[in-house]
Amino acid sequence: MTKEDSIYNSFNILKNVLNDGAYLNIELNHTKDKGAIKYSKGVMEHYFELTYIVDFWADKKIKKNVYPLFLIGAYMIKYLDYSASQVCNYIKPVLEKLGKKAIYNFCVFIFQKIETENTPLPKENSYQYLEIKYNYPSWIIGLIKKDYENEYLDIISTKKYEYKHIRISNKEDKKQILNNISVIRETSTGAYVINDDKVKELINSGKATYMSFTSSLLCTLVNINNAKNLLDTCASPGGKSIYFAEKGILVTSCDIHQNRVELIKSYANRMKVNLDIQLCDATKNNNEFNEKFDIVLCDVPCSGLGVINEKLDIILNRKFEDLLELSKLQLEILNNCCKYVKAGGYLYYSTCTITKMENENNIREFLSNHPNFIKEKIGTKTISDILEKENDGSIQFLPNNDGMEGFYICQMKRIK
Repeated sequence: MTKEDSIYNSFNILKNVLNDGAYLNIELNHTKDKGAIKYSKGVMEHYFELTYIVDFWADKKIKKNVYPLFLIGAYMIKYLDYSASQVCNYIKPVLEKLGKKAIYNFCVFIFQKIETENTPLPKENSYQYLEIKYNYPSWIIGLIKKDYENEYLDIISTKKYEYKHIRISNKEDKKQILNNISVIRETSTGAYVINDDKVKELINSGKATYMSFTSSLLCTLVNINNAKNLLDTCASPGGKSIYFAEKGILVTSCDIHQNRVELIKSYANRMKVNLDIQLCDATKNNNEFNEKFDIVLCDVPCSGLGVINEKLDIILNRKFEDLLELSKLQLEILNNCCKYVKAGGYLYYSTCTITKMENENNIREFLSNHPNFIKEKIGTKTISDILEKENDGSIQFLPNNDGMEGFYICQMKRIK
């Protein structure tokens, strides 16, 4: 691939993400162009800064159908040490390919300004300044600050952890497997590793699986003592279902969309695990499930604000109105799926977000309307080294620079 090819491919990726709401991770999975991947990720990792700089020097609004090119050029100058003239030379044939060579001189003007001038930044510590510095939209910064006044800067300054976390299927094989791959550090549920060909072979063989530390940690907090069966209500892609099935529990694994059901089937086949996989809407009552399960897990759809560094398109695609709709959906799932818990059984609610409106507020609302459920303290022996205080039945983890993502879990017991 030439540099011009990579810029063109990155332009198409970013156009799909910025203009059409495509998911960055999916778009990147569709290309093997390392240059395009690098430029696309770089633009998204510095999106608010780059848009601010480009817009500052533009004397007119740049059309959406060419805007990604300006962001790529700005990224190359700011972060890859290319000169404006080099960037212009690379972008010129791309403009011709797009039938946009008429704006070449405008590109030259913008890129020269970015190279030779210091772009004045907004007032320090203003929301716009923080947006540029930490690559978070100002409304999300405001929401996080409201919920975590003392910790919000630590949360939004968290960087993506560059290593992959894997979980070993068979504990007896763990030591031997880890000795044969590049391990950065072991965790209570697996290890952070360099994601090379050896690791990919392990994954393909089913001896290990990619599973974020937080997701695997959540599984260890579920009380499976004496449990015979478990319902995973929003299960795709299936990692948690497979974890519990490996522990000898009969797992019914459900999702609302057929393509997600197929993902669970594929995952289970690779890991050589038996699941009862069903197409099921978690908001609609299934009479066959009523009072059937010892454990019901509602790992509900959420805003994903605890995993922004893994899903950069969240900063563009999420709106506050989405959180309002999601919190209603989450509560609807809880209100329905609680019917499936046996007396004496457990209902678990979890998200990969950090907002109180999706977590604590939903639980408070649910419990006020369901006196037959109570919060019960979560056993935390598996995480005693990372938990700072006792819990009352719910735990909120916040993202940090050591690979921890933001997630929430609440344990509720049906008492009658």
